[in-house]
Amino acid sequence: MKLCISEYPRDTKFLVAILDLSTFLEIEDGITYAIKEFEGKPDFHPALQLELARHHRIDHWIEPAFRQLISMPALTLSLDDVIRIGIVAFHYLVKTKSPIKELKKGIAYHPPEAINDPDCPLWKCTLFHSWRTSHFVFTFYFIYFVKSH
Repeated sequence: MKLCISEYPRDTKFLVAILDLSTFLEIEDGITYAIKEFEGKPDFHPALQLELARHHRIDHWIEPAFRQLISMPALTLSLDDVIRIGIVAFHYLVKTKSPIKELKKGIAYHPPEAINDPDCPLWKCTLFHSWRTSHFVFTFYFIYFVKSH
């Protein structure tokens, strides 16, 4: 059987319609097609991914969408995004993000004690200073510039 390429647009609205109709009529090929097309889209927003995963029981989309939402700054989510994921999911998103943010701040501002040699006379000045400086520099870099996965 030869597969024909459709001339219909592959935009988000069309793919959502295919997924809705295919799920309603239990058409596995349509569901598979829509999932494959969505997964190939570079601009597939995690809020839409979570909404579609919940409504159409696409279980393998839930965790990656939630992880992406956690890694995004909260202020980048629009009201439409919050409505899309639902108030309960948004509550859990905020409840998960807050302790992570507090933990990062705690790590950044309270470095662990440096393990040093008590026989070294200079350890109180040089080692302590260089340890705290390097800790703050590296922690600042990892918190603000490296994305967590």
